[in-house]
Amino acid sequence: MEPLADEEFVLVASPAWAERVGAGRVAAEGPAALHGVPLVSYAEDLPIARRYWRHVFGTRLAAQAAITVPDLRGVLAAVVSGAGITVLPATSAWANWPPARWSPC
Repeated sequence: MEPLADEEFVLVASPAWAERVGAGRVAAEGPAALHGVPLVSYAEDLPIARRYWRHVFGTRLAAQAAITVPDLRGVLAAVVSGAGITVLPATSAWANWPPARWSPC
């Protein structure tokens, strides 16, 4: 069986968190660069973030959600407001907010 589509996910932060963490650090240090940064999710079991960590960083996500918002639009709004970082489907992130309002890490 072949998948119908392969959805791309992005690590998202407000410009302030992206600057504080630094994309270069994430590229060089991987998930260690994100230690201590609040993680925002739509579910306490972090399904999108766990999958992202495993596929992008090659490791298991050890963090818990600092904030849980049961809607992806609400998750993005919390992150844009500076609540922390999240992982979202790329189409959701781009479709709902202009790129100047958030930054991929």
